[in-house]
Amino acid sequence: MKKWLLVLALAAGAWADKPKVSLLRSENTFKQLGWKARWEWQGAKTALEHLGLQVEVVNENQLGKISTPVLVMCNARNLEESSLNSIRKHLAGGGKLLASYQTSYRKADNTSWDPNGLALGPELGVKFTRWNGTAGETEALKLAPPYGLIPLARHQAMIVEASPESYVLAQWDKPAEAPSIVQKGGAIYLGEDLLVPENSHSKQVLGLLAGLLNRLDSKLRLSLPKTSPPLVDPQLAFSALPPQPGEPTVRVGLGTLVAPDGALDFSANRTILSDKNKPLGKHLHILEKDGQLVQVLPQKEIKLGSELTLSASPYLNCWQENANDTVRWTAYRGKLTLKAGENGISAINQLPADAYLAGVIPSEVPFTFPGEALKAMAVVARTYALSHLGRHNAEGFDVCSEVHCQVYRGLAAEHPYTTAAIQSTRGELLKFRDKPADCSFHACCGGHGVDAKDTWPGMTDKSYLAGTYDQLPASPQADLTQEAAFRGWLDGRYPAYCSSAGRFRWEETMPWSQFESKLKESVPVMVANATLTSLKNVEVTRRDRSGRVAELKLSAEPTDLTLGGDSVRWLTSAGKIGAGGLQSSLFYLDISGEGEAKIIRLRGGGWGHGVGLCQEGAAGRARSGQNYRQLLMHYYPGTVLVSPEPIPTQVFP
Repeated sequence: MKKWLLVLALAAGAWADKPKVSLLRSENTFKQLGWKARWEWQGAKTALEHLGLQVEVVNENQLGKISTPVLVMCNARNLEESSLNSIRKHLAGGGKLLASYQTSYRKADNTSWDPNGLALGPELGVKFTRWNGTAGETEALKLAPPYGLIPLARHQAMIVEASPESYVLAQWDKPAEAPSIVQKGGAIYLGEDLLVPENSHSKQVLGLLAGLLNRLDSKLRLSLPKTSPPLVDPQLAFSALPPQPGEPTVRVGLGTLVAPDGALDFSANRTILSDKNKPLGKHLHILEKDGQLVQVLPQKEIKLGSELTLSASPYLNCWQENANDTVRWTAYRGKLTLKAGENGISAINQLPADAYLAGVIPSEVPFTFPGEALKAMAVVARTYALSHLGRHNAEGFDVCSEVHCQVYRGLAAEHPYTTAAIQSTRGELLKFRDKPADCSFHACCGGHGVDAKDTWPGMTDKSYLAGTYDQLPASPQADLTQEAAFRGWLDGRYPAYCSSAGRFRWEETMPWSQFESKLKESVPVMVANATLTSLKNVEVTRRDRSGRVAELKLSAEPTDLTLGGDSVRWLTSAGKIGAGGLQSSLFYLDISGEGEAKIIRLRGGGWGHGVGLCQEGAAGRARSGQNYRQLLMHYYPGTVLVSPEPIPTQVFP
């Protein structure tokens, strides 16, 4: 595989007639992703026009009649097979393609392809491995000198492998050596969407896009832009969620919003209050939105060690700016307290519990799930939040906004379907022995949930967190503690309520040397006073009744080690919870080859720890006709659903 061949080839000068490109307007994607997809698409169109291009808009039905050499696809996530065939025909006939982010990741009805991943992956020269939405990864593109790093705004991306016949034009800063821009023939793939307003507002990013388009079609002769395009305002869906009597307030820690030298703007317009010729140091200038009135507060600043609380009606807009003019947009209900520290500006969002849930549920589960599954998730997320209030008291808030608690992305993540689920279950929660239950949940169990006590120490008193088969009634069962039986069951792919999930079954293969390197980094973090200098062998020595790895033996130098439970997932992610870990501990492994050809293959099922509600399983059960109360009683047996006064049922898709 060839790397680092990006040549911007930007030609100066003007032309009499503006060159043309085609831009797909994917109505299927708009239908599934709503206002955010329309906003992203409008930003892409604005950026392309700012580069001096005529943009010919085409819909799915017109893909077979594209009149320009270059087709641009801005996060065209949901595509039909006929659309894929038209795009393949376009490429086979010498046409060019610039595709970004989740293009072709799902079918038009939002179901997964089989195998899971980018359906156009072979044409784009990539194989999907995982999605990243965690700050700390995929924050910058790493290009060959003299271009260096290009910061991006979203911190979300598709992590892919490049095919041997592809060219890696750029990589991510993290994870190391992961391809971020890949070309195969006349197609270029962008792991993050560089065309959306947050990224394309940067002249630096626009210059990169111009170079990529010139690379596809030298006749475009695009020049470096002299100015940034105007930001396209997000027209988000919004509904009021007035607090109910007695409804608790939740304090959500949002982490660091801005680095010490960054800029931040809370406003209804797009003015960034920072002098780019002078470093901001430890100060932060702001605008405050008061209803529809914008008041400039030129003297208000946050000094090191101080706090500032903002509130607005109906919400606060937040635009964060990088030094290269990429920006990140979010919005929040309730109050926002900003704190200035040595590491920058951190924030705590304080808001009523159900307003908090409105930013949690669509961040944790697809809003396209059946209504009964969304209602079950609303009860689960509400119960989880109330049972974990004060978890981060030492840091000044109740819960964090990441997977350690529940993922919360504020107003920007909200969707009418999930908000309707919250409203139709207002006040409902699960109790066990008169206390809110610890409603753990995960994405996909793979066909069998796990007992909490087998996953986390100290959970023996929570008998309602008991894993069971989640297969369809006619599917065979097996003693999954036995290796041979487990392998036959996993490979059999017997129908389960979660079997339509893309990660119902998964596989990872890597060179032994790479696996060994990951373990050398992880073991000291996971085992106190332990080191690993050489790995001889690894084997599963015991499984729990769900089939998950209960003991994993590492034959190693200077000493053998045994790990178990959910922690084995983090052997490949530097020993830390987060991106890069194994998708579950429900796997078996095989080792083959010798020397430099030695490889390890891990074949598994499910995504997440496997405790409590299986989100994909709940969706499957809802499709089979079960209501949300039945779902809750299946996944949390022994709990009691406590309800307030009856609330009219909402209409769901």
